[in-house]
Amino acid sequence: MKAPGNLATPAGRLLLVEDDSALRLMMCWELELLGYRVVQATSCQEAMAMLATGPEFEFALLDYHLPDGVVTHLLSPLKRCLPQVRIAVCSGMASPQVASQVRALGAFGFYGKPVDLRLIHIDFQRSIAVSLASPEH
Repeated sequence: MKAPGNLATPAGRLLLVEDDSALRLMMCWELELLGYRVVQATSCQEAMAMLATGPEFEFALLDYHLPDGVVTHLLSPLKRCLPQVRIAVCSGMASPQVASQVRALGAFGFYGKPVDLRLIHIDFQRSIAVSLASPEH
């Protein structure tokens, strides 16, 4: 499968946190086609270790339910370490309450699974445009 349209532009480093190995590999493959340099984690603990020792990320795509907790345990430390990171959260059990909760903790988007990564890519790019247009930038 080739990258859709002109969406495959250099996009930045992305932290992908997903515990389902088959889904994670498929998402990683598609995100790389969209231009992201993807670093993978399978749990909150693994993602936290990457934040402490690894590279900086411009983007993060996080599964809501992880083996060692829910993503709300990861959002605040992620935003504290990387205040400019753009975070999207996805879940197979989406609800308006959860969407509101993750947005209040710093995620700009909440997506139900199955997730359309092209839509998230477009939303990431829009979030960059909005921040560049803001007066404090």
